[in-house]
Amino acid sequence: MKRTLILISLTMLLSMGVRNISAADNTTDPINGVIYSYPSNKKTAKVHSFDSTISQDVDIPSSIEIGNTATVNGIESNAFKNCIVLQSISIPSSVKSIASTAFNGCNFLTTMTVDANNTKYSSPNNNCIVEISSKTLISGCKATTIPTNNSVVTSIGANAFKNITTLTSITIPSNIQTISSDAFSGCSGLTKVICLGSVPPTFNSGAFSDISSNCILYVPYGKKSAYTGAGWTEGTSGLFKEVVELDVNNFLTITVPTNAVYTGEPITATISPKSGSTPPSTLVEDTDYTVSYSANINAGTATVTVTGAGLYDGTSMSEDFTIAQARVTVKADDKTITYGEAVPELTATVTGLVNGESANSISYDAPSCTATNSSPVGTYPITVSGETSQGNYTVTFQNGTLTINKAPISLSVSIDDWTYGETASTPTVAGNPGNGAVTCQYKVRDADDSTYSET
Repeated sequence: MKRTLILISLTMLLSMGVRNISAADNTTDPINGVIYSYPSNKKTAKVHSFDSTISQDVDIPSSIEIGNTATVNGIESNAFKNCIVLQSISIPSSVKSIASTAFNGCNFLTTMTVDANNTKYSSPNNNCIVEISSKTLISGCKATTIPTNNSVVTSIGANAFKNITTLTSITIPSNIQTISSDAFSGCSGLTKVICLGSVPPTFNSGAFSDISSNCILYVPYGKKSAYTGAGWTEGTSGLFKEVVELDVNNFLTITVPTNAVYTGEPITATISPKSGSTPPSTLVEDTDYTVSYSANINAGTATVTVTGAGLYDGTSMSEDFTIAQARVTVKADDKTITYGEAVPELTATVTGLVNGESANSISYDAPSCTATNSSPVGTYPITVSGETSQGNYTVTFQNGTLTINKAPISLSVSIDDWTYGETASTPTVAGNPGNGAVTCQYKVRDADDSTYSET
């Protein structure tokens, strides 16, 4: 029965990813889920392994009581290997040795803090552990941001991220000069590696073994050949699926307006992700690129320019597009007069102007008409003309019509007296007779019934 219980216990420990404990080790019972090893003098102790009672947040003490006070001065190989519970680790100043495989496979670890008084190690950004003297990042996690200061770190140590399958993307800044063996080995979820150095870091065999087959390496603009020539290979037989330069042309598309017409306001293009591209992350305007325009208000040729920033600094793309003239119409105003009246001042009206612009912005010759105040009744064209292309406008000219209507006939007739037997007086016609002759007929009262006619 006793043997059976021991086998069951061992199976449970292995399922948690716990390291095997050698019979030669002096080890403690779990202290808050952490097991420590110690020498026979019990003056020091090292983190050895963990058991199922470990919590997600582990604060390693600077000392433990094992019959006397033992200083915790190290973390052994595989101490937390494949611990699926661990999310944060706090390391005291007393720890002077940390094995490179101590945190391998800790897929949910996001916070790594080293006491500020520790002279051996530091924890920049509280998400990785750096050996101070060698400037080597010795342990990382899925949330690691590698420091960009070359006075802090210049290399990534062996096994630093090994078997962290939850690591999906890592940015390797330009201060990193070397990457040791198995640094990212087994990071099967790693799909994006962003290297920012103009000079490719040197790396040892196996540094990127067993990463995702879809992993893309992003390198600075114009540096692809330098990287592939230094062993950062692509393709089916390479380390990475492909090597892509950090160039806005690779990830963005400019769509210019195809039927732009002058409006008096700036006319813009659309900037969108390039179809089929896979950028390190979605490009954000004013962070990853800026957009500028020239001559995008008035009719003519405009230019839109996208300029890379941040990761994409030094790259740009541009497109030209045409802004067509707006259409306006100048129409001579119709006029109407009565026969015999003077021709009035001739005018025209401008329609189609945009953005509240004044009609004074369009020039044209004064409207004209062939009719005069003596022209007969009828219609006459009022013509207007000028330049058909004027700045931001294409101008169409339309004639108007002068209509001369008939004048009303208004007559009065008078005649002077005369003596019977004498020649009759001639009637006087006053008023507007129109265009025809006026015939007057009259009789002499108390005379015979003869009718007299005078034209």
